[in-house]
Amino acid sequence: MAPSGCARARCSTRRRRSGTSSASGRCFDLSTVITVAVFDNMHISSHGDAKDQRIGKVRVRLATLELDRVYTHYHPLMVLSPSGLKKTGELQLAVRFTCTAWADMLAQYGRPLLPKMHYTNPISVLQQDYLRFQAMQMVATRLSRAEPPLRREVVEYMLDVDSHMFSLRRSKANFYRITLLFSGVDAVGNWFDGICQWKNPLTTILVHLLVLILVCYPELILPTVLLYLFMIGAWNYRRRERKPQHMDTVLSNAHQDELDEEFDTFPTSKPGGHRADEV
Repeated sequence: MAPSGCARARCSTRRRRSGTSSASGRCFDLSTVITVAVFDNMHISSHGDAKDQRIGKVRVRLATLELDRVYTHYHPLMVLSPSGLKKTGELQLAVRFTCTAWADMLAQYGRPLLPKMHYTNPISVLQQDYLRFQAMQMVATRLSRAEPPLRREVVEYMLDVDSHMFSLRRSKANFYRITLLFSGVDAVGNWFDGICQWKNPLTTILVHLLVLILVCYPELILPTVLLYLFMIGAWNYRRRERKPQHMDTVLSNAHQDELDEEFDTFPTSKPGGHRADEV
């Protein structure tokens, strides 16, 4: 499996800037995510030990791409700040996903995501955080010696080193995601209640006929369930997303007032702050 593409960025920070680049590579993991981040190089625009300023980041999941199709779209570059969500520019990506061996790609779906040792002797959460931190340190040290050097804050932003920190905004976003996941169960309950209340007589009669047929011929229960699931999958396949998704600001709660709390230091640096340091 080989993804390839080119990028063109237009940024609106300080002064208008644009640039183009291209890259290609091979991947062997079904969960591969291409991450493209844009920074303002402070080594060029300023003097001193100033940190590179974030402009935005775009993620493209290869599992959502169709084979041999060129995706050319504008992706908004957004940055979270204590004052809210800010759009800093746009990134035009042209991505094409190709497969060199169909048999190997299909065989990947029948294999476990992790090696066998990860399931027989799993690593604890604390050990995972420690190993992730050590890996980040090694990558940051090596890239800082490259030419041109890549600064530490860039590596931390690409690897999301602060993803394990507590955030009220992320907690709410995860709660809303769980609620959205179980919304289908609520929809089925409402549909069943409508049948019991005879809100749609035709639907109620058809359901009663189906139940009567399944009672008389119980061997049809499993084929009926599989056919129903297949029809749902075929119907949803027609309505699938045709392009890579952007950042969902509503689902991520990026507009909430908890951003100020999220960017606060640990422990809190604000007098009289209500940050839950013990959490």
